[in-house]
This record gives sequence, C-alpha cells and structure tokens, in this order.
Amino acid sequence: MRANRHFVDDYDKSKDGIRFNNDYGYLNGKVQPTASAYNEYHKPQLSLNHFWTINDRSSLSTSVYYSKSTGGGLSSYGKSFGDRKIMQVDNTNGRPFAETALTPDGLIDYDKVMENNKTAADGSKAIFVMGTNAHEWYGLVSSYKNDFTEMLHFTAGLDMRYYKGYHYQKISDLLGGAYYKDYTTSKSGDVFPVLAYRDPLAELREGDKVGYDNTSHIVWTGGFTQLELTRPSYNAFVSLSVTNHMYKRKDPGTYGAYGNQVTAPVSMETTGWTCFVPTTVKAGFNYKFGGIHNVFINGGYVTKAPTFDGVFAGKTNVKTNDLKMEKIGTVEIGYGLHTRHFGVSLNGYYTKWMDKTYSYRPYNNTLYYSVPGTDAVHKGIELEATYRPFATLLLGGNFAIGDWKWDNDIHYDEISDEGVPTGNTLNAYIKDLHVGNAPQTSAALYAT
Repeated sequence: MRANRHFVDDYDKSKDGIRFNNDYGYLNGKVQPTASAYNEYHKPQLSLNHFWTINDRSSLSTSVYYSKSTGGGLSSYGKSFGDRKIMQVDNTNGRPFAETALTPDGLIDYDKVMENNKTAADGSKAIFVMGTNAHEWYGLVSSYKNDFTEMLHFTAGLDMRYYKGYHYQKISDLLGGAYYKDYTTSKSGDVFPVLAYRDPLAELREGDKVGYDNTSHIVWTGGFTQLELTRPSYNAFVSLSVTNHMYKRKDPGTYGAYGNQVTAPVSMETTGWTCFVPTTVKAGFNYKFGGIHNVFINGGYVTKAPTFDGVFAGKTNVKTNDLKMEKIGTVEIGYGLHTRHFGVSLNGYYTKWMDKTYSYRPYNNTLYYSVPGTDAVHKGIELEATYRPFATLLLGGNFAIGDWKWDNDIHYDEISDEGVPTGNTLNAYIKDLHVGNAPQTSAALYAT
C-alpha cells in the first residue's frame, strides 16, 4: 500500500530504512491506507472455443468470450483541495503538505480528520470514496485458414467486441461526519460544485455516488485477411484489415452552475455514436541464401482510431473538436545469420507517426487538456546475438540505439470540468525534442 515516491534521504533517516512508509494511519484501531494506496479488483472470464478441421487443407477456429469485472481504488475527496490535503501526502515526494494531519510517529492522524468533520458546520469536509471501474465485455474471434497449395497460404478472420464500462465514485467513509455536501465556496460566499455531477446542496451518505457516474459503450467490428507465399529460398506476405470503431457515452450528471450562480444546470444524458473506420495494410519479403543467411524487408501503413478518452477528453459528453485518426507509416530492413552455435539479427527501422491524440489532466487540477495532431519520427537500429556453446547453455546480448523525436510544434485547448473549452490555447514547442517514457538506447546480456 505504499503509493508515493520518496526521497532517498527520507529512507536513510527513517528507523525503518528501505521499509519506510508513511502512506497510512490508524482508523478506529485498524490500519487505514491513504488515497491511492488501496486497490481491489475481480475479473473472471469465460470462453468457449471451437476447432473445425474442414479438410486436409482448411480449418476454422472460433472463440467466444465474456468477462465481467468490478473493482477500483480508494481516494480522498473534499470540498476543496486544501480540505483533502489533511489526510494526504504529496505523491511526488512522499512528504506531508502543510495541511496534513500527522501523529507523532509521522502517520496520518485520522482522529483529527474525524474531529474536524464532526465539528464542521455543514457536513464532512474530507471523506473517502471508492472510484470504481467495472465492465462487461463480450467478444468473438474467428480465424479461417486454407492452404491453396503447398506454397500459397490464405488466412482470414473476424474480431467482434462489445464493451460496456461503468465508472463512478461512491462514498465509502464519511470519517465522523453525518453527511457530505459536494460543494466549495468562494470568498464571496457563492456556492460552486467541486465536480459538477449533481446538486451540491444534497446531503449525501455512505454508498451515494459523488463526483462522477458515467458509462462508456464501445463496439468493435473488424475483419482481416492475409496471403502468404513460401518457397525454399524466399517467402512473402501481404495483409489487410478493416475495423469499425463506435463510441458512445452515457452520463446522468447535470453540468452547469448551482447555488447563487445564475446559470441553469444543463443535462446531456447520452451521446450519439461516434464512428471511425481504421485500416491496416502490411507486406513483407524474406530471402534466404547460403544456408545460414537471410535478408528481409517489411512495411506497412496503419490508421488508428483515437481512444475513448481522446474523443471525450473532458470526461463529459462533450466531444473533442477536430478529431482525426492517427496515421502510422513504417518500414524495416534487416539481416540474419543462423548457424548451429551462433545467431545474429540486425535490423533498422523508420516510423512516421502522424496526428497522435493525447488527453491529460494534471494531478489535482480541475482542467483537462486535449492535444491532437502530434507527429513523431521513430528511427533506430537493433542488434541481437546469441551463442550456444552446448545444448543446455545459451548466451546472448542485444543492443538498440534509437532517435525518436517529435516532428512538429502543437497548439491545444484547455477544457473545463464541464467539457467546454475555456478559450485558453496553449503552445508546446516540441519539434526536434526527444520522445520520452521509453529508452532509446539500451543494452542487455543474458544467459539461459
């Protein structure tokens, strides 16, 4: 249940050493994790498989499956960020905020949190909620194979899915208060919602939903086909796939203003379907010579639908403007050497990724950002070598060096909790900067 980053210095100074953990406290005599330090999940899956050998050249394999999941994670929740801080530490460094209530041992002081909630004039100020991500998922995957000749092989198939995701928060503990009202007040006394899901003047109890409650519907229907030619000295393939992605979002929340504000709340229960039809074309050729050598080239062009969060970036039913499908063009060439004892694989690649869409919400921020139209170029060289001195030992190593860079500067919109652009446009001058979150130069040695 340790969920936050910590400085090495804090581990060194702690009596617990590397077991140092301050992401908990004691609530009614029992260990109580802080926000983000407790998760639970259950996901059973059922599948039924059918295999049919039609004749000595063709076969059909089909699988239908169903999964139903439930679970989520604990979060602190409050009338303002400052109220929530009373039982939080800074997740970026593991150190308490100025508002954090601590015991002499440096743990979260839940007794003080409960006392504050009991004496507050208008219900609990800080509570625990369980954020739930549950789903129902139905699918069918079917693949047909036919060897037209000993050299010509054909494959085709279907991939069909329906996904229904449930996303909501429920109050799990009022922490000493009699009820909770989901609002915050400005200095002038006006009432504003924290997250505009429901009337913030309603008195909420444990088990009531708070903050958000929405359902996502995703329908995926796709087909693919591949033709492969194999000869003693070479083999080649070409493949094609087409998919229909459909997104719909249901949200019973009312979005707008409450309390002393003059704007009437607005409800948008369910959206219509948003559709994309991405396609993929790939081809490759591999030539073998000398009994131990081969050279190859592969290439493809892929269009990719935005993610569900990219379509509804503001976490409401308001869609992102100017949505585009991502486009990926790639080519790879390589050489291989394989003998009884040695193996070497060397390849180079070049990938152009266009119109990539991001959406994000900074930690503890009430604004979202939709970032469409981002381009990147990924190129590099990869080398892997193996040596087997005898049957039971394999030695190997690999080395990769890449040059992954953003290919354009971008301009993107700031979006409010209600899913409406605030009018602020941000600029990110990222052209020629390296793409992060993945190693571009890496090396490894291994033995098996």
